[in-house]
Amino acid sequence: MKSLVPKIRRLCLRTLMVCIPSLIHAQTPRTVTGKVTDPAGGALIGVSIAVKGTAIGTTTDASGQYKITLPDGKGTLIVSFLGYLKQEIPVTGNRHNVVLKEDPRALEEVVVVGYGTQKRTDVTGSISSISSKKIQEVPVSNAAAALQGRVAGVLVDKGGNRPGDGVRVQIRGRRSFSASNDPLYVVDGIPIDATINDLDPDDIETMEVLKDASAAAIYGSRGANGVVIITTRRGKAGKINVRYSGYLGRDEAIKVEQRMNAAEFVEYRREAKRMQYPDKYPAGSFTFADDIRLFGEYASDYYTLENLKAAWAGGTYDPSKLQSTDWSSFALRKGASQDHHISVTAGNEMTKVLFSTGYQRQTGIIYGQDFLRWDARLTVDQQITKGIKIGMVNYFSHSRQQYGSNLFENSATSNPVSPAYDSLGIPIAIPSNDTQVFSILYDREGITRERRRSRYLGSFYGEVKLPLNFRYRLNVGIDFAPYREGEFQSAASTPRKMGTSWGRVSNEDRFNYNVQNLLYWNSDFSKIHNIGLTLLQEVQGYRTETSEIRASDFPYEHQKWFNLATAVTTEAMSSRLTQRQLASFMGRVNYSYAGKYLLTASLRADGSSVLAEGHKWAYFPSLALAWRLSEEKFLKGNNIVNDLKLRLGWGKTGNAAVGAYGTKGALALTRYVWNNSGKDQVANGFRPDVIPNPDLSWENTATYNAGLEFGLFKGRIGGTLELYRQRTTNLLLNRQLPRASGFDDITQNVGVTMNKGLEVTLNTVNIDKRDFRWTTDITFTSNREQIVELYNGAKDDIGNSWFIGQPISVIYRQRAIGIWQNTREDIDLLTKYNTNGGTKFAPGKIKIDDINSDGKINEQDRVILGSQTPRWIGSISNTFTYKGWDLSFFLITRQRYVLENNLGLSFQGRYNTAKVDYWTPDNPNGRYPRPNGGLEGPEYITSMYVEDASHVRLRNVSIGYKLPAKLTRKAGISGFRVYATGTNLYVWAPHFTGTDPEVFNDDNSRPVRSPSVRSFILGVNVEF
Repeated sequence: MKSLVPKIRRLCLRTLMVCIPSLIHAQTPRTVTGKVTDPAGGALIGVSIAVKGTAIGTTTDASGQYKITLPDGKGTLIVSFLGYLKQEIPVTGNRHNVVLKEDPRALEEVVVVGYGTQKRTDVTGSISSISSKKIQEVPVSNAAAALQGRVAGVLVDKGGNRPGDGVRVQIRGRRSFSASNDPLYVVDGIPIDATINDLDPDDIETMEVLKDASAAAIYGSRGANGVVIITTRRGKAGKINVRYSGYLGRDEAIKVEQRMNAAEFVEYRREAKRMQYPDKYPAGSFTFADDIRLFGEYASDYYTLENLKAAWAGGTYDPSKLQSTDWSSFALRKGASQDHHISVTAGNEMTKVLFSTGYQRQTGIIYGQDFLRWDARLTVDQQITKGIKIGMVNYFSHSRQQYGSNLFENSATSNPVSPAYDSLGIPIAIPSNDTQVFSILYDREGITRERRRSRYLGSFYGEVKLPLNFRYRLNVGIDFAPYREGEFQSAASTPRKMGTSWGRVSNEDRFNYNVQNLLYWNSDFSKIHNIGLTLLQEVQGYRTETSEIRASDFPYEHQKWFNLATAVTTEAMSSRLTQRQLASFMGRVNYSYAGKYLLTASLRADGSSVLAEGHKWAYFPSLALAWRLSEEKFLKGNNIVNDLKLRLGWGKTGNAAVGAYGTKGALALTRYVWNNSGKDQVANGFRPDVIPNPDLSWENTATYNAGLEFGLFKGRIGGTLELYRQRTTNLLLNRQLPRASGFDDITQNVGVTMNKGLEVTLNTVNIDKRDFRWTTDITFTSNREQIVELYNGAKDDIGNSWFIGQPISVIYRQRAIGIWQNTREDIDLLTKYNTNGGTKFAPGKIKIDDINSDGKINEQDRVILGSQTPRWIGSISNTFTYKGWDLSFFLITRQRYVLENNLGLSFQGRYNTAKVDYWTPDNPNGRYPRPNGGLEGPEYITSMYVEDASHVRLRNVSIGYKLPAKLTRKAGISGFRVYATGTNLYVWAPHFTGTDPEVFNDDNSRPVRSPSVRSFILGVNVEF
């Protein structure tokens, strides 16, 4: 036994000596290198390489090489790349080259269809997608503006030319008179009850537009006007990736409305006085004394009088000696813009994180107008176990819009004969001594209107895989948006006219929440039948608090609206609370047979708190069928037709866009003055303000859609063709009432509208060589919008300009056919009209068409001059790439529609006006009427404002260059691109003389009179 002990001891020592090096080697870190290629041997850039079960990861560089360190010296590499099959590589050495195989299923495009995703080939509804690349081609501050010209059937109007102004989006025309026609926006699965002005476009991955009811009906009442689904960027597995994009830009005004200079204004005023007082100011020779009588107020303005004297200095009038003041130069300036966005992504197979932040600032082309926004975003996706996943998206933004004043509009009426400053350089408060025209120089600093908005969007989810192919998901969304608007007008500003200062402040707190419970089930049978089921229970709540205070006469003006309690007069105070709720249930079935025959059916029930008792709930069904003809034997393997799908769909959606308490009626405050012992006392009372309507119900839209999707010549040509018809019934319409009732109108469910149209999308690869590629994208939309019935049946409502068979928005008035001339023919005709109709036509006035040929001009001669809705819209985009270079240009067009180009012509001779060719006895070919000092505005002038607004716009031209990888990878840069872009470069509008035929005002009238903006941008995109 004793002899065994030494032997066992020696054996243990030898075993330890053998094992210890192995243990030491097992704990030694191992660095693994390699190259990842495709089946053809081409290097794959950006492939994710992760160590299974750890947070360690990297990506391949520009040559497909990777380098990764395993702390324990062992493990399994997970190699993944979009469009290729994932591979797991056990580490057995220090170098592992990987060849990835293409994944046919992964190569199929996946689109978001609402409450889930589908392969593009399985979609049965009308859905259009826009990638992040297309979104970023045109630099915009508003994400919705990126839709312009990119999707057939979508019309986008700018909300103004101020920096930070929103846009108006219409999908397949307007349906409603009173309710909103804006689409529903869904951000990361959460419907939001507002616009997406606050979203940073750089954070968006894709935008899907659901256009027909078979696609949008799953959103029920909120999908009545179409749906825009926004998916934002998320974290990815692999090494830390840093991306920066930014640009600097210069903005300038285009197509500035020309005003009269001093010499033109003097002659225009003379002509106005000649017309008003033909005996006192006859045509022919003119003297300085005549001008003094014409410009009587100038005598009290030394500087204006001296300017006029200079023109008469030689004894005869010399207009070239007049000094002209260009008041628009005090309103306009060069603008500037800048945008910066940084994002960081990191993660592995279990955890994916993204953080981004952005900053944007734009200085407007008009003084006092600018926009600033900064934002931050954090997303986390965590795979807890194989069957449990949670995640969140947190987005916060803060914006400040300096809305400014009507500085440019006011500059247009200022007197060009009057100088802006006196001899000491002090602004002249009342140029030309006209007490109705004050110096706009005091408006630049004296008027401030600031809008501040903060917004938090939170989206949280949890997902659990259940037995039998079931999957449960909980989505919770929060939208919190505090808003404050402050406005101040100094005593010297144009609106206050040297009176007292004035200010107001309004606040709004909006809080919305959304909770979705979703149950999914999907199964394959015999590899032929595929069934997917989606069940939804959803609740939404909306709460808005508003308040406002208005006051005037402040002891010191630099306080603006921040201390209204010091004002001498409190003009008004108000506050309001509004709450709404929406409860919903939805079921959807997707069925596919052999990948060729597809069916989607859904039913949604919505209950809205804003509607009357007994009418709160409505049901919205939809059914869509699709046939993939390209999968049939007679087309399978065809070298020409590679993809061909026919779609048919029907569905109903609804609209409950009425006031939260509209069915209950409302009371309004009324103040009564009582005479008590000779002293007037004010007492408060209430009166009915809104008539209650206990029968108010849903507005409903039924849509039929037929679509054809095609792909030809191995993807060289592709596109879609859509035909649709929408009929909206039970319109939420403000029906007019007789004034004797004590009310102006009542909201009722009456009337029918219809939209029908054609949409075409075409994508072509014109040239595809090794170093050169040329692609083209074309869209075309033709929409016919018409009123079918009103509250009085198929009968026109002339008072509101609503006509059966016509679009909702038309211009209805007399038609101007020129200017009356001093000819025998015109004299006889105008005398006839004056005798029969009581008009006062004369040579130089506007000539109106006698529509009904009754020998007189009156209201019976009004006619529909056109619609403000284009008959068709289109776009074409071309992209060229050559090695590292890329060039693109983008054209959009709208055709066959009219707008009122309101020039604001008074022709009274008091205010400056647009530089137009007006009629005089010596200029009988003038387009516009003769000035007349006795008229505030020319008769029938609005009939002359109606113009054909058809136009083509060069929306964007961009050229870029991506540096070769061999130059950037040494600096650790995986991609570096510089580019130059010009936006809104030119508008061809042969018959429209206004500033921009796409811009609308807050009251939806178009167009605005401030100039549009042309931008030149220099930018860079860098990835590390």
